Amino acid sequence: MRRDSRGYRDFTSSMKSAEDASSEAPKKDKKTTTKSRKANSFYLVVRKVNELFASFDVANQNTENKRAAIDLALGLKKKYYPDKLRFWQDLLDEAKIILDSRRFHDSCGKLKLDPQAVAEHLVLEGKANWTKVLKDGLESYGEKAKMFKERLYVDKYGLYTAVKEDE
Repeated sequence: MRRDSRGYRDFTSSMKSAEDASSEAPKKDKKTTTKSRKANSFYLVVRKVNELFASFDVANQNTENKRAAIDLALGLKKKYYPDKLRFWQDLLDEAKIILDSRRFHDSCGKLKLDPQAVAEHLVLEGKANWTKVLKDGLESYGEKAKMFKERLYVDKYGLYTAVKEDE
């Protein structure tokens, strides 16, 4: 560093030389590596169904209004499920996972509930809830399980009825 006529150090020249050196050095790319988790489109729709269904009064929270909430959510989330039947197929596939449990069938039998109907409703309650039911039994879900008497999916188009063969 140089000193000027008054004896002060000249910092400006040393700063300029430091800046020149840093601009010539290769810059490190400061990319942040964040893991972006793609949300499952089925559970995005389920979340919307639950938001809509929770907006009903408790007295009006029944199976018919839950179906209406599903239809409305599917209308709002068309980019995830442009085909409503695909959503219902995914719901039934998730319900099959629950229906594989012998403990679940026994719990439904004790409460005199249709396992298929209960499984469909539990899928809409969220994966954490139905895994808890599989682990601890339907009794752990409390009185709310008694509301799951009626099936959500109604086969309007006869997609799941057995086809009779002509003899």
